[in-house]
Amino acid sequence: MVLVTSKQVKQKNDVLSILKVYILRWRIEEMFRLQKQEIRMFLYRFSAGMKAILEKDSVCIQHFKYIEKTSGPKQLVLPL
Repeated sequence: MVLVTSKQVKQKNDVLSILKVYILRWRIEEMFRLQKQEIRMFLYRFSAGMKAILEKDSVCIQHFKYIEKTSGPKQLVLPL
């Protein structure tokens, strides 16, 4: 493994502190990667759910065309 840094390395403690920063950065990058995956899954589920709801709504609206019949200009008859 090669660690690239602009910091002067004089002691073993310097190397360990740089290594800790690299590990911390790696963990942060992994956290963001996982969050992006979760957001994509949430958006996929949300869009799939909305699509299902809209499809059912359109079916209901089509059924209302058959259910609703007006017998007069101000009267609505709903046959059951």
